[in-house]
Amino acid sequence: CSSGAAPASAAHRGVVNKTQFWSPDYLRISRYTAGPLFLHPALDACGAFIKLDTDFYLTAPLTSDPLEELRREGTRLAYWQIHVQGQRQAGYTEAALSFLHKRGMKILNIAFYARGRFEEKAEKLGIPLSEVPEALEAATVIYGCLFGGDIRFFREPLYQDFFRYMDALQGFEQAGWSNQFFLGTAAAAFLYPSQVRRLYISGRHQESKIDVANGNVTEYLTGSSKSIMR
Repeated sequence: CSSGAAPASAAHRGVVNKTQFWSPDYLRISRYTAGPLFLHPALDACGAFIKLDTDFYLTAPLTSDPLEELRREGTRLAYWQIHVQGQRQAGYTEAALSFLHKRGMKILNIAFYARGRFEEKAEKLGIPLSEVPEALEAATVIYGCLFGGDIRFFREPLYQDFFRYMDALQGFEQAGWSNQFFLGTAAAAFLYPSQVRRLYISGRHQESKIDVANGNVTEYLTGSSKSIMR
């Protein structure tokens, strides 16, 4: 991908000559929302929070107060949607695992560790992981368009040390890293499953849409078949 030298355009992202690009402004906001945002003085009085992109649209009335639910359950990180990223992750997974290794940390929540799923499959098939090259860079990401949690978690030394460690590698500038990767790593390695929960909110953001009704969660992604979870 190409990051810093984006073509002159009003778009924040796109494809030129089969090469993806992200504008400098887009990458700056990605970096900002991965770490510095949580230290803003305006959040000093906050406990539970929800961050919502300006191009996220609610498609049905809320049936409960999500902030109150986060407070009541002691949730540290809440997500709207997750997926395995297939772009913008060059070098991220190895760098994140390097940080965990230096700290003597292990994956706590396999649901947010994409490489782990590939490792399990490779082991069952009796083949080395190196024969599945896409697995080496696979990363589970939490969509940054709508997420929340406890601001204190994101201000703790562990998360902020992780951000500084990764930021020093200049992955935002050189590989187009997104804050969504950082949220995925936090859910996988910094928190126990009981501290992470989903936000069941009907909404649409760009190519993604989720409908929540009658106990069912229906997910849509442009170009893909819908999936239903009960």
